[in-house]
Parts: sequence; structure tokens; C-alpha cells
Amino acid sequence: MNHLPATSRHRDRPGAPGSGRGIAGAVLTLGLLLGWSVAPAGTSGGAGSLLVQSGSGAPTPRGDYVSSAGGLNTYYSYFIEVPPGTPSLQIDIFDINLGGLHDDVVGTNDTATGYQVRDPTDTAVLNFTLPPNTGSDDVWENLFTKASPRPGHWELRVDTSSNITSGNDRQAYGVRAHDGTPGAGGRELNVYVDSFIGPGVTATPPDPATGRFHPYITSGCTAQSNDFDWGASPSPGIVYSSLNPARFTTGPLPTSGNNSWLNQSFGGWTTDESAHDYGIWSLDYSLTPPNKGVLYVGDFNAGAPPPSQPEPDTFRIYLPADAGGPPAKPQMGQGIIEIVSGPNPPVENMVTVFRIAVAINNPTPYPITFSAPDDVVTAAVVGGQVKYAGSATTTPPSTIVDEPDLGDSGTITWDPGTIGAFSFAQLEYNVSVEPQASDTRINITGTPASEGTTAITYLDEACSGAMPACTGEQLKRATHTLGPLCELAVTKDVLVTRAVIGDLRAYGTRRGVVVEWTTLAATCVPTARGEGWWWNGRPSPSTARWAFTCCV
Repeated sequence: MNHLPATSRHRDRPGAPGSGRGIAGAVLTLGLLLGWSVAPAGTSGGAGSLLVQSGSGAPTPRGDYVSSAGGLNTYYSYFIEVPPGTPSLQIDIFDINLGGLHDDVVGTNDTATGYQVRDPTDTAVLNFTLPPNTGSDDVWENLFTKASPRPGHWELRVDTSSNITSGNDRQAYGVRAHDGTPGAGGRELNVYVDSFIGPGVTATPPDPATGRFHPYITSGCTAQSNDFDWGASPSPGIVYSSLNPARFTTGPLPTSGNNSWLNQSFGGWTTDESAHDYGIWSLDYSLTPPNKGVLYVGDFNAGAPPPSQPEPDTFRIYLPADAGGPPAKPQMGQGIIEIVSGPNPPVENMVTVFRIAVAINNPTPYPITFSAPDDVVTAAVVGGQVKYAGSATTTPPSTIVDEPDLGDSGTITWDPGTIGAFSFAQLEYNVSVEPQASDTRINITGTPASEGTTAITYLDEACSGAMPACTGEQLKRATHTLGPLCELAVTKDVLVTRAVIGDLRAYGTRRGVVVEWTTLAATCVPTARGEGWWWNGRPSPSTARWAFTCCV
């Protein structure tokens, strides 16, 4: 049940990945992945403040570029992922009353708020305008309930544009969605925005001046942070971190001044050997009270100021999950996992064969579905000094729809089929690289701008397995894309590193202490019983080789 304000309850689920001693089996099963966690939503950590929205009569220097008649003059939009079999959809609003403890009334309280709920076919099923100073204050109040809801992505629009009101007051509120059981024990229903999210903080009472959202970073080598009217808040301001912040964080970024947008590009979560950490991230922010700002996160094509709602070329931003942590969403990555033959580092006029892995992880409790010819993964063998060297395999077994001829360039097309809950799929293939005198850095996969590795479309967890099948608008929003990913590359006369240590864990079992760590595309588990080193859940063919070459 994603919502704001967020809580910090921790909910370990017995036997689930990430819950104590059960982790060993999970890591061995998913040993081919790119160092990802498979824990579902509901982990501890993170805190959220209220969302804040002004009436259209408030000028943009008051911080609401989306609602203000001087800005976009439109609504805020929240989408709710409702998987098949959800018994009930309930949408609640926290502090629905404008004029209460968390709000900012300017003169006369004259700001109404419009609420609209749209089902996955994009049909309005609720239109409701709340007059000012109406409803409950400082508690959750149900806005909409639907038994046996249609699976897919439902939309909640909160509107204080000039279509609804000319008022200039500022309302703070929260949003959550659930199956009838809010909090622990209910079904998680992810809530996200396509583009804009508007946090804020009041002076009295002292609402949290810090908070956390979760951008879904799914493509590119860089992303764009865009914030409006942050008032140059002090550090940390805005910080982006990958799911494992030990691998990547931006550190505190500068923030926008009054009544202005600030666009900042950030990158560096990929390397030439490893393009992973795509998936759910954390966005930590702080605001100096009283203040209200607007945020959106763009891909490598995005910029500011925004022209529309929804803004094109943006990444989704998810609200915190039930216990305050990140929601579970599919992940994708690629990397060089082996030097099959030839010199390392690559040298002029000599052939080195590299093995590439492309992996998709589904840490959600629902399946996702690929299906040829349209819902597939593509990986380009770019040509020039890079040729296809064959040996394509998939784990678990699935369909390679097409691949180039040996020694040629072209596209590998892969249909992973249905990837079950808490499962993964991986493609591996070989490419040969022969540097020439004029070469320095050589791309061995496509780039985000041209032929980058992409899960072109797949049916997400809100519609995968739905009966009857999703169609039309319902299907359109439930069909998602991962990629194009940042390119992999090698540089002439520079050593290629095959594995990067990720998570390191130690825990007790009946056998003694087990230490395990996760690398780019391999998991190594040394044990205390003397079986030797394990790689990808199998005994290593050579203890010395795999202990010190693959895994370290």
C-alpha cells in the first residue's frame, strides 16, 4: 500500500528472500543476476512528508508550477497498480480538509479541490469536488472503493487548477491505496506519478522537512533531475541513490532558487564492463519550512521547464511502500561476464572473445510476460571491429527468436516468456573484438541513442496473467519498456575487469558461519564444511580459478 506519509515499520515475511536465514537459497537460485536484491516491498527505512498543492490563484513563486494559472494550470496525477485477483481497491486521502493543521490558508479559505478516479480503460468512474474547509483533518479518509476491480493501472487526479478553483490556498495531503487492509497484512498496491510530484513542508505544526520517493530509473547512461522553487534549501537538498547506495549515489545536488527550474544531469552508475543498477532508486530531499516545490526525473532526453502533464521522457516516481521502503519493480542490466579467449587487455590486430550477459530480475510477487514478436528483448552486435561469436544460451531455457550469423553484425532477439514471481531470466552470448590501430574505446553493444539493449515491451505485473486478458487502454499502460541500457565497451590496451563485488553478507547456519557475496553476474558462497567454492549454485570447476578470478 504505497502512501504518504510513510511509516517505518519493518515487516519480515517468513521464508521470503531477505528474511534472515532464508537468504542463502535465494542467492543461490538467482546467482546469474547482476547483484540485485530480490526482497519484496515492505523493508524498513525512509520517511515521507506530505504532498502539497496550491490553488490556481497562487502565483508560481509560491512553488506550485503544476496547479498555478501562471504555470501548467493542470492536475496532479497518481497511478495505482492493481494486479489480477485484487479483492478490493480502496483509495484514501490523508488530511482531505483544506484549512486544517497542515494547510496554508491565505486570507479567506476559498480553494476547492477536485478528485477524479479513472479506471484502466481511461474511463472516469468518480468525479468529486470538495468545497474548502470540508472533510476530516489529520486522519485518513476513504475517497473511493471498488470491489473486484479491473486489473491494470488506475488513475487518481487531484485538481486545483482554474477548471476547479480560483483560490490561492495551499493544501497538504497524503495518498494511499490498498485492498481493504491498510498497513501490515494487506496487499501492496504500488502508487506512482508519471511526471510531477509536489512535496512541501509547513512551519506549524512542524511536518517533516525531509522525505523520500523512489524513481524508477530504467534506461540511459545519465538521468535528469528537475526541481522547481526549492528555495535553495540547505544540504542534503536532493540526493539520488541506486537500490544499493554503496554502489552509486549523487551526493547532495544544488537546488533551484525561487520561482525557477533547475535541470541537472547525473550519471556514473554504469561502467564499460557493467550496465546495471537499473530499477527502483531512492530520492532523498529536504526543504526549509515553510516551502513547497515540484520535482520530476527525466531520462537522457528530458529537460526543463516542462511543457505538459504528463511530461514526456520522464521516469516514474513511486511513493514509499507500506513499511516505508521501496516498492518491488522489475530490473534489467547487462555486463561482460567472461573473457572466453584471446588477450586481456585487448590489443591491436588480435581477437578477444567476450561473453555478455543480459538479465531481467522480477522481485515482485506477480509474473511479468514477454511474447514474440513484439514483447521481446533486443541486443545489438554493432559491427566494425565487433562480430557475433555465437554460443547464445538462456537461463532458464527460453526462446532466442533471431541472431546474427557467426562473424557478422546484427540483432539478437530474445523472448524470455513469462518470468514468475521472485524469478529471473538471463541471456548470454559471445562477441569477438579485434582492435585496429586507430581504435581506442570500442562499443561492444548499442548505445542509448542507437540500438541500445532494450526490453522493447513486456506485460507488467498489473496485467500479466489477467483473465480476461487486458486490452485497449488497459493493455497500453500495463505494457512497459526497460532500456535502452548504457553501452558496454572495451578499450585497447586496458585490462577488462570481469566481476565487481556487490553485496557482502555473513550469517549463521547449522553448518557454521556462511559468508557470501554477489558479483556482477555471479554469486560465490564459500562455506565452512569444506565443499570448496561455489559459483552460480554449482561446484566450481577449479577452486583457484573461480575463487580468485571470477568472484574476486
